[in-house]
Amino acid sequence: MSRTPRQAPLVQMPVGSVPEGNIVDFLTGKFFNDTPEEYVRQNIEKALVRQYRYEREDCEPEFRIKAGSSKPRVDVVVFEAGKAHLQENAYILVETKKAKTSPNDKKEGVDQLKSYMAACLNATYGLWTNGDDRICLAKRASSSGDFAFEEIIEIPAAGQSEEEAQRPRRKDLKPATADNLLFGITSVSWTGSIYATAAPSIVASS
Repeated sequence: MSRTPRQAPLVQMPVGSVPEGNIVDFLTGKFFNDTPEEYVRQNIEKALVRQYRYEREDCEPEFRIKAGSSKPRVDVVVFEAGKAHLQENAYILVETKKAKTSPNDKKEGVDQLKSYMAACLNATYGLWTNGDDRICLAKRASSSGDFAFEEIIEIPAAGQSEEEAQRPRRKDLKPATADNLLFGITSVSWTGSIYATAAPSIVASS
């Protein structure tokens, strides 16, 4: 069932100037260290809310999960709409890396994201990006009871099915901007202009 998107609530920003070497987190208003990796994460946090239309309250950065004997932090987790921020309610996991990190890196690459998705049994989608490369994954249950990962074109926006996400319509295309160029599917129009997919219009079902 589709839901009517609500305007994201305002985040209470810290009073006073931002300390040197810090950045204000888009989702929480908290201070994080200003690093190349954090720059990528802030961009995708904005995209999740503005482009993919997920509610701020359904997203959380630096969310700690239990994976075997370790408790790593996932860079950003999108939870099932309106549900408590618990590992079992994780819907999309996002791992952001600094520029030039290889997707095949043993520690920081896509396999890290896969291990986190495996630990979150109900997590359906994952996104790995270094600001240049972006890899979207869907987790599929196999006949043996294990999980398999399939690379897909795009993660679904709020209220959107996976099938719809893979087939952007012309009306969902808008001129690419700094906020959406990295995180939308890009295409080239017949005029040669670059476009990025916007989240589709969502209407409440009757």
